[in-house]
Amino acid sequence: MIPTAPNLKRVFLSLFPALLLPALLLGFPTAGNAAKKRAPEPTNEEIVWNYLAERIGNPYGVAGLMGNLYAESGFIPNNLQSSYERKLKMTDAEYTEAVDSGAYDNFVRDAAGYGLAQWTFWSRKEALLSFARERNASIGDLSMQLDYLWYELSVKYPPLAKGLQNAASVREASDLILLKYERPANQSEEAQIRRAGFGERIYQKYAN
Repeated sequence: MIPTAPNLKRVFLSLFPALLLPALLLGFPTAGNAAKKRAPEPTNEEIVWNYLAERIGNPYGVAGLMGNLYAESGFIPNNLQSSYERKLKMTDAEYTEAVDSGAYDNFVRDAAGYGLAQWTFWSRKEALLSFARERNASIGDLSMQLDYLWYELSVKYPPLAKGLQNAASVREASDLILLKYERPANQSEEAQIRRAGFGERIYQKYAN
């Protein structure tokens, strides 16, 4: 007996689980497993590595710079210096939103470290703020800050960019950034070793 149209539908539905199981076992794409296999979003660390690697072209230089950025902010672009979170009674997100909206108008002169590189000095924060506004971007936007970071290194401090491109070790690149770009209060040998260690971890993760 030839099945009628309604019966054909019942037959197909009864066979559907049996047809689907081999596809799942063999890894054929289905609506469910395609979603599960979607590539994860890149981390901030990965974004920073890829951006800098394209411009610096030297893994030692990239890792040395990134070790310092990790020490400063943990690759969190809206990172507000911890002591100023307490002083201003604002979280990273609240401070960023207040600067973006104009509700807080002392970003340039408050001496609070902010962003990937914990920019602190007023003239550098003023330039960062102008850079963000020209691009209609949040002050805490990662892409904008990377562009500003590279602008500083390649235009304002070209010997530093060249030094990163030519560095023969992570430690050489790390010390260059620590002593000539970041210039934190603690520039001791211990601090140099610590930051270079962060850079070595990054180098081992991405350069090999």
